[in-house]
Amino acid sequence: MTIYEQSKIFCIFFIIGLFVGFIFDIFRSIRKNFKTPDFLVAIQDVVFLFIIRIINFA
Repeated sequence: MTIYEQSKIFCIFFIIGLFVGFIFDIFRSIRKNFKTPDFLVAIQDVVFLFIIRIINFA
């Protein structure tokens, strides 16, 4: 694998990581600004998991 291919893959994963961090901050700000019950937090965690899984495997 050439250095160009490695740097391209690195940049792709870096951008995906930024996007995942942004989505995580949205979920975290919702939890902080609104008092959410425990079952709703669990549902949010599952939704976050599915969103991230779709992003990573797309």
